[in-house]
Amino acid sequence: MSTEVREQTADFAGSDGFEPGWFGDPERPLLGWYLPPRNHARGCGVVLCPPFGHEYLVSYRSYRHLAGHLANAGFAVFCFDYDATGDSAGEGGDPGRVAAWQRSIVAAMAQLRSCSGVAEVALFGVRLGGLLAASVAATEPCAALILLAPVASGRAYVRELSAWRSMNPITPAQDPMRVVGADEVVGYPLSDETRADLGRIDLSTLAELRCRQALVIARDQLAGGERRLAAAWTTLGLEVDLSLTGGYASMMRDDAYDAVSPEAIWAEVTRWLSQKFSVQPAMAARPPSWSRSAVIQEGNAALREEVVTFGGLAGILTEPAESNAASLPAVILTNVGANHRVGNHRLYVTLARDLAAKGFTVLRFDRAGMGDSQVASGGKENDVYAAVGIDNVRAAMDFTFLVRGHQRFVLGGLCSGAYFSFHAAAIDPRAVGLVMINILTFQWKEGDSLEIVRRQSIRATGFYMRSSLRSSTWRRVLTGDVNVALILFKLSGRIVRRSGMIARGWVARLLALDPPLSKVAKQLRAMLGRGTEIMMIFGSDDAGIDLMHQHLGRDGYLLGHSSLFHLVVVDGVDHTFTPRWSQRHLRGSVSAHLIDRFK
Repeated sequence: MSTEVREQTADFAGSDGFEPGWFGDPERPLLGWYLPPRNHARGCGVVLCPPFGHEYLVSYRSYRHLAGHLANAGFAVFCFDYDATGDSAGEGGDPGRVAAWQRSIVAAMAQLRSCSGVAEVALFGVRLGGLLAASVAATEPCAALILLAPVASGRAYVRELSAWRSMNPITPAQDPMRVVGADEVVGYPLSDETRADLGRIDLSTLAELRCRQALVIARDQLAGGERRLAAAWTTLGLEVDLSLTGGYASMMRDDAYDAVSPEAIWAEVTRWLSQKFSVQPAMAARPPSWSRSAVIQEGNAALREEVVTFGGLAGILTEPAESNAASLPAVILTNVGANHRVGNHRLYVTLARDLAAKGFTVLRFDRAGMGDSQVASGGKENDVYAAVGIDNVRAAMDFTFLVRGHQRFVLGGLCSGAYFSFHAAAIDPRAVGLVMINILTFQWKEGDSLEIVRRQSIRATGFYMRSSLRSSTWRRVLTGDVNVALILFKLSGRIVRRSGMIARGWVARLLALDPPLSKVAKQLRAMLGRGTEIMMIFGSDDAGIDLMHQHLGRDGYLLGHSSLFHLVVVDGVDHTFTPRWSQRHLRGSVSAHLIDRFK
């Protein structure tokens, strides 16, 4: 076991003080993080209600910044995931979603009171979190409401989600079982019942709010209904302050990597609450009244999930509730890009629970500076390809050995998660399996710009060949919607590299020499040589498939047609497997492979 790795990853910048645990209904436990007040205490705590779907992912780290601001000002703070979202128990397609989310907020308020002893609780929410928080305040006593760019009308929000769905089309697959359902929005379940229940909530027409005061902060990239909402609530007798402080748009970006915590807004929220709630005499510390582990039902299987922290990193350990099959390798999932450990569309949560139901122990965790993990000493937040990520993966292996005794591991992830899994497996013989999903690069140099790479990336060569046969493509070319120059430049580079590899291969054959191998191919061959099972999964249109051909030859033939190498190509998916059918297909492929090879 690598003591050196543990020492390298233990050097983190201080403790953030968050206490994780499970709370609420034991049959459907929710995951929360409690942050006690620092320095002094006020007689009020704050529950942070998250938004939904993509907005939840990109704002996750910013919420923790807000929690830190509030704790420094003396407020007890509680962050959590709604029922069947994030790390909490449940499946997103279950009925009664809106009511379950509202009950989650009520449970979070009760848990905050239990952890901190505060008598009063304020609710904060962004977007859908604001709508849900205010709807709860219509029936539950609440000290204050703070809403950032709130969804004022559930009906308008549903229309917005539907429009977003139409703006993000996925090329339909030919298989009738592979269709994007009407009950999903960009990879997240949203049933007709949920749409209808949301549509019945309109904050400006609420008859009552059991709340004295509110701060409403308008979104800064387009006009919202915040002024109308503030006016309507004033007529209910609330003291309402309307703020136009900017920063919302910089937080709600297309990618969590680009998200910037709106510090000006967080400072305003903290000042506003501090003026409303004075410092109180110090109270005795109250240990959180909850457990770091919970039993979660996955179909007919009972699973145990535990929130774990090690060397400044945070994760969730999922395993069968009744037994720990140490004879099987443990699975380590490292996060996608700057998104935290739940993965896009909750992909890692559902994959981890599916594998645990089949007997595997799975650790999904956040690399340094992402999600709930601390920033490495000398590092920065959201540094997607930071070199310390390789040590982080190996530290996760060390930790799982220490607490569960596993000595063999399957390393896996999507995109950057695949990158770090590859490099950790290349140097650590404990990796007996490797699952790389839509890997976009095998090599990253310190100082490379992720922004430039993304801006200059294109899709798979086969995608453009197929698209060139469609009249709709040429219409887009004529209207300037397609960057033809960039595509031709990139495709020509691929052709040159591929031609060079083929030419070198023919020369090697003529001279009876072994085919020339890239460094990546040599690394993978070395892994195969020591018995590592390697699985690569690509969407047929993803640029990563060209990368694989470049390094490994078509269908990976340069790996010597090894029985340990398994390649899966899936039609009709995007880079993050957004359609829900593709998420199920991916989970099934990975589960079947690991069971076949290890069980």
